[in-house]
Amino acid sequence: MYLTILLDAEDIVDPRSDDISLEIARMFAEEGAPASFGITGEKARLWEKRGRRDIIEAVSPLDINYHSNYSSVHPTVAEYLEGMGWEDGIQEVVRREGWGVTVMARIFGHPPTCWVTPGATWGPQVTPAVRLMGLKGEAYGFTHLENPAHGTHCFCGTLCYANNYYGGFDAAFSNDRAFEERWQRAHEEIVRRLRAGANWMSVYMCNPTTVRARVHWDKLNFDRGINTPPEQYRLSEWTSDAEWQVARRNMRRFVREIMRIPGVSGRTHAELAALAEPPPSKVTPSELQVRARLAGRDGISTEDPLLSPAELLYLWALWLDEGRPEGPLPWRYVEGPTEEAVPTPSLLALGTAVARQAAGALRREVERSGRLPANVTTAGATLGIGTVFTVLARLVSGEEGEALQVPLSPQVPAIGNLLASEVKHHVPGWLHKPDLDVSRHCAYTRLQSWTLKPALFR
Repeated sequence: MYLTILLDAEDIVDPRSDDISLEIARMFAEEGAPASFGITGEKARLWEKRGRRDIIEAVSPLDINYHSNYSSVHPTVAEYLEGMGWEDGIQEVVRREGWGVTVMARIFGHPPTCWVTPGATWGPQVTPAVRLMGLKGEAYGFTHLENPAHGTHCFCGTLCYANNYYGGFDAAFSNDRAFEERWQRAHEEIVRRLRAGANWMSVYMCNPTTVRARVHWDKLNFDRGINTPPEQYRLSEWTSDAEWQVARRNMRRFVREIMRIPGVSGRTHAELAALAEPPPSKVTPSELQVRARLAGRDGISTEDPLLSPAELLYLWALWLDEGRPEGPLPWRYVEGPTEEAVPTPSLLALGTAVARQAAGALRREVERSGRLPANVTTAGATLGIGTVFTVLARLVSGEEGEALQVPLSPQVPAIGNLLASEVKHHVPGWLHKPDLDVSRHCAYTRLQSWTLKPALFR
């Protein structure tokens, strides 16, 4: 099982935290251990402004990840995406974050690998924006699959990392007993996932600041939508030098022990991106027919590593519209719909000729826009996209006749409703302004669940 050790450096308030980042970076180099280091754009710019070439040079050989431009400073990512549509939201992320990625690449001499979500501030428009900014993946987002063994997945065409294990190590490093308790729990969880057949997991090691700070920097200065002016920044009480020595010893033990677990192979996000299986170039009719038959049992499945439900539906439509050719069809990425589907009757009788017309209409819309439509209208009938999925699955699997009896169909994959509920529960609160409206965050997460599929590694 591949395992990624994660760290975040984001404290733009307390300069004392700089030396902890330096210490940790040097420790990983001395141990020869891989790590993915999420760094806020402003943190990197402060290191440069303060002349801390020692930190930049120590951190540069690690896998650098982009932890947003300003982390907890308002408006945060979720706040500036409030009320935005799909396309304008994607462009807003690129506008606010793209220059930070460029500057970070200059500072460290190479571009960051992944977007690493800061805290609980996220919106689904981030994920396609990640690719537009040249990043190779996203971690700490609010998407995942139903099968927990698939911690890595694709969402909106982007390699995503889910199911991070947060062990609460930060302050515990300074206390031998607390560290031992957390280490044993982490070890048990790593072994459990190994035995369950997981292909990857991550373990969050720490935020350098909170190894020594009694209170988190952003809780003191940016809670509930407030931006404290820099000249009024409040600094946390710091642990003693004796506690710091204990923390240094336990952090080193953490790195050594985790890499010694049998069956674990340490990999950074950069290494995993290079190991990820590419999408198929071609898909055969037999592969489409097998999946059409499975759809009768599984519905809109997001557990197929070859094709997301959006990609599958488009290829069904293409195959039918082309007259069921024998040769393979070209794969293409397909985005999910950006609007809700119309309600569908509990039982629908649809002529097969109309169903084939729907296939042609869907194909043309995807090739025009790059995404699934919310609805397909043909011969006077408007069908929700989930209903079209059910109809085309039946045609592709070989069902014929004057009319198809189509039962009530879900309009998104089942996991989409779960993801939307998790966004609604977890994104408000945190440090956000109290009246943050995440209704659009939830809606687009749900709709783009059509793009989900497992990501596999070579």
